[in-house]
Amino acid sequence: MNKSVVFGAILVLLISALTASVFVPVMAADETSTEWIKNLGEFSLGTGNSLIQTSDEGYAIAGGKNGGFLLLKANSSGYVEWEKTYGTDADFQSFATAIVEADDGGYVLAGQGTPWPNFIGPNGTLFNLLKTDASGNMQWSRNFSTEETPFLARSLIKTSDEGYVVAGYAETGHTIMGSGTGYICLVKTDPAGNLQWKQLIEADAHWASVFIAVVETADGGYALLSVADFTEQAVPTVENVDFLLIKTDSEGAVQWNKTYGGPYNERPCAFIETADGGYLLGGATMQNYTSGSSVFFQDDAWLVKTDSEGNMLWNKTYGDDAVEDAVNSVLETQDGGYVAAVAIDASSKTSLSGTSIIKLDTSGNTEWTNDYLNSTQPSLKLIKIIEVGENSYVSAGVTPKVDVSDSFSVVLVKLRAPSQTSPYPSPSIPEFPAWLILTFLAAASICALHIKTKLAPNNSRGNLT
Repeated sequence: MNKSVVFGAILVLLISALTASVFVPVMAADETSTEWIKNLGEFSLGTGNSLIQTSDEGYAIAGGKNGGFLLLKANSSGYVEWEKTYGTDADFQSFATAIVEADDGGYVLAGQGTPWPNFIGPNGTLFNLLKTDASGNMQWSRNFSTEETPFLARSLIKTSDEGYVVAGYAETGHTIMGSGTGYICLVKTDPAGNLQWKQLIEADAHWASVFIAVVETADGGYALLSVADFTEQAVPTVENVDFLLIKTDSEGAVQWNKTYGGPYNERPCAFIETADGGYLLGGATMQNYTSGSSVFFQDDAWLVKTDSEGNMLWNKTYGDDAVEDAVNSVLETQDGGYVAAVAIDASSKTSLSGTSIIKLDTSGNTEWTNDYLNSTQPSLKLIKIIEVGENSYVSAGVTPKVDVSDSFSVVLVKLRAPSQTSPYPSPSIPEFPAWLILTFLAAASICALHIKTKLAPNNSRGNLT
């Protein structure tokens, strides 16, 4: 056979084998992607604290505007579709603190009036609970305050029986001169907002109102997170408040309570029941740091994971000695881990301020972070985060105005988790099977022999045989 034909056949075989080989992609996490950031406008009084995804895959936010409740509806791309306000004609300010979507596609908002100086008597709150249709038109409202026990609604859930539970703060015996007796108040209603029962759990009159949140538990009862006060009334006073977790039965009767904290202040900001029946608590823990001969105190972000009985399984702090940190929001992800929105306030330092979105495994170890930080004020403070799909999240927050004002620029951010593989083949060396390597070596040898034969001098030319 002609040597050129053999060489050509082997060369074709080699090229075909190379074409069929598989390039192995490099495993690497790329940067977390921000899909969009939308500025929704200027609002006030807690707007951005309450965010839900709606049944049409859009978003609804509750808060305050023009002295009344605010309900804002955005589409799936974060663009505002409409907004409505309620109670703006009152002679005092009120604002919504929580929102859920009703079964009919409407919305239920919980909220309160400004507590001071309108806390005395029921006139400080027009309504604690408000129901709208899907277009934001008010259908009914309810007020659970009494003249003896005004009520400030802070948290709202839709219950398994299609009713609602509102948690908040109530106080009896309050006067202009000082506080009375404080209570964590739990209100249960039917689907129409009619009162079914109301429970008062005595709590610290100064600190309990700082944060109150409620979840319905797997056994049909409820769990509440608030603040317990262990301050030592000495000279000087040693302030010490801790997380307070309360478990009730289905009628709101207390079954047990647990506290979590150290020798200084712990401030809760976030709360969920987890799939294992336990709880994840988020907020801030005060730490003391030493710088030279000076000792100073500041907050670090703090997460506490418990079992179903409130026993601590682990706790994690996030932060350093340069900034103030706090966990503003937590959620459990579809893969069983957690995501926390951590506020970073470095306004008095040279560090960056803003928010870090942190993905954690089930033990609280960091898997990835995405930072929204700015070296100058105002900075982006993300307050509430929800999961809207696998590895996809939406967060609501605020950017404070530079001037002295009660208004905030409210933003909506959509982001996704880092991908685990590069979307395109890596430019690294491909991986070849052993037979292909042998074929390559054989082809190279034949090529070399073929070239040598072509270049070698013909010594028999002109000789007789």
